[in-house]
Amino acid sequence: MHVVAEAQTGPEALEMARTHNPDFLLLDFTLPGASGPELVTQVKREFPSVRILLLSVHADEKYVMEALSAGASGYLLKNAADVEL
Repeated sequence: MHVVAEAQTGPEALEMARTHNPDFLLLDFTLPGASGPELVTQVKREFPSVRILLLSVHADEKYVMEALSAGASGYLLKNAADVEL
């Protein structure tokens, strides 16, 4: 795996996706300027084949379903990320 960009906000992440056309995105569920699911929807609209994993502190099933319904490939809790990734 090769990291091609890092972003601090949702709009910046979308711009980085446009610039680098990645195969995979690792996104925080809560980014300034766009929620994770909103950003997933935008990215998938432009890059349908990109795989997206959302990281979150929210364990509630409604957040997981929201992310997957938006097109995320997976959902991972931040407290498990170091082991699960």
